[in-house]
Amino acid sequence: MKNLTYFLLFIFFISCSGNRQANQALLPELNEMDYEVISAAIDCYLDKYKKGSYSADDSVFYEGTGNRYPLAIFIQDSTHIEYLSNWSFDEHKDKGFNDKYLTDRLKPLNKKKYKIDNNKIKSFKTYSDKDVTNAKNYEEIYKLHPDIWGFISFSKPSLNIEEDVAVIYITFFKAGLWGEANYLWLKKENGKWILYDNRQLWIS
Repeated sequence: MKNLTYFLLFIFFISCSGNRQANQALLPELNEMDYEVISAAIDCYLDKYKKGSYSADDSVFYEGTGNRYPLAIFIQDSTHIEYLSNWSFDEHKDKGFNDKYLTDRLKPLNKKKYKIDNNKIKSFKTYSDKDVTNAKNYEEIYKLHPDIWGFISFSKPSLNIEEDVAVIYITFFKAGLWGEANYLWLKKENGKWILYDNRQLWIS
């Protein structure tokens, strides 16, 4: 069942890439503030892995499935949101945060997809569909770009009017190992976006 899950995730990312690239030109653009939040969210999300997810003795868990450290990531060419979990939002609200209007906007905001320019993501080196056009599976992707550490998709972030508070949906998976989905809430303090809450939706 686990292998099937990863196979379906792989299909989601790179199958029909030609069709996605053809349709991408028709999608609306993300703005500069969106990319600022996305870059910060990816950085916050991967922060726990920056020192290496596995010890050197556990090389069986990363050899052939990307680099031991998150040096680069694969990002699909349009935004994605899987589903919105009311219980996740309720847990967030129960912690005393007064930002329900942001989470309420996330679903209608993401009814349509947005085109992603991976060159505008500043926190990590990124690859996109055009970089793995001929790859048929995880192994081929990692052979083409051995610095890839994992695969990430995300929604368009929902921001307040002042553009200093945001919520975003992020999905991450690493071929053959694990995957998870999260909502991240961030706020901007002294010119820097920081994570102030994280609700995990699922992990496999």
